[in-house]
Amino acid sequence: LLDAPSQAGGSQNGLSAETCLQSPSPQCLIDEALLAAAGIDRNDYRDWALREIVRAQALKGSLPDIRASIRRIGDVRLVVVSLREAAIGLVDSGHLDDARALAMTNPDDGNRARVLAAITIAEAKPDAAGKSARPATLTDLLDLLSRLEDPIEASEIAAEVAGKLDESGLTPEAAAMLAQARRFVGPGTSVETRQTTLGILAGAYARIGRTAEALAILTALGDIGRDHIALAETAGQIAQGRLPKEALALADKLRTPRLHVLALSKIAAAQLQQGDRESATQILRRAMTASLDIVRPFAADTALAEIAEVWAGIQDYTQAFSVIEKIRSRTLRAQTVWRFAAGNANAADNLQGRAIEATDAVNSAFDRASILTGAAILMAEHGRPDDARAVFALALRDARTVQSEWWRARI
Repeated sequence: LLDAPSQAGGSQNGLSAETCLQSPSPQCLIDEALLAAAGIDRNDYRDWALREIVRAQALKGSLPDIRASIRRIGDVRLVVVSLREAAIGLVDSGHLDDARALAMTNPDDGNRARVLAAITIAEAKPDAAGKSARPATLTDLLDLLSRLEDPIEASEIAAEVAGKLDESGLTPEAAAMLAQARRFVGPGTSVETRQTTLGILAGAYARIGRTAEALAILTALGDIGRDHIALAETAGQIAQGRLPKEALALADKLRTPRLHVLALSKIAAAQLQQGDRESATQILRRAMTASLDIVRPFAADTALAEIAEVWAGIQDYTQAFSVIEKIRSRTLRAQTVWRFAAGNANAADNLQGRAIEATDAVNSAFDRASILTGAAILMAEHGRPDDARAVFALALRDARTVQSEWWRARI
């Protein structure tokens, strides 16, 4: 990274900013972001913007441009993180060899392991015939995970990869990976770290359909000790295994109100997936009552958004919007309504109108453009390209009004 000098941002196509926003392409948007980043006075803000630009360049798959942008980042800690994020972006854009090469330049084992995890997941995806083979990178990943200093981080990575292997039809490989991950907890591991690590692995076992193993781990744990988000996820996975009583028992062990509500929301969603609307409704009402104990505003808002989404899944929009009105963050309120609109084509016009209304209530042009860009992506993912283009056009409209160089680079 240090062999070549860093370069200031510059346009590769000579388009003006307004021309780019009128008819955008990935490259002209990146060019404009680099030009704006060059004008940011504060070093930490400039580094932040460059980190986000690097992510976009990685999705575009341009390794030389990635390296040039990372060289401009002044904070070494952000350099290490950007190397990881860029490599994962290269995986997402299908450039696995470039991703592996970039990962090998990362001096931090944990960040390197996360890239190898992303490569392993990509290699496990079924081919055109629907078949999956054991990923070539899996052995290297397991070796690196066994050497990580933090068993919690190693277990989190193993749990994520195991879930993806199972989704690709490689359940035996997933189970073997979790069995090896259980050995990450050595005799000298603290009780709290051991409990957290095993809680993460219990959730992973539940996710791959090995509910008996998950419950055995949780029984062995007894008092779960420090609450962890993985335990809330585990409750939802156990409920998907048609064990709602066991799932609720785990949820009730969570003393952190935010995680207790998250667990209840996931259990309700699992009941809904199984067609039990009555149980889902009862659990949602419990979650609403429990949400009153959440102190931090952002945590309370995200909990309410999760509850509202399950109400929308039940197609009880009266209840869903009643919950949304309690969300204090206008940005999160709008994002939640857009998720309804993107996922329900039957009620699209009515929901999309309400989503636009909620977005218009957001004061910041940057936030509005971010909300609308995210909504356009959701529309595209739900197979609605025309709606996606229309919403993206609204995002570009708001992006044109952003003046601050920092906000402009980021948008």
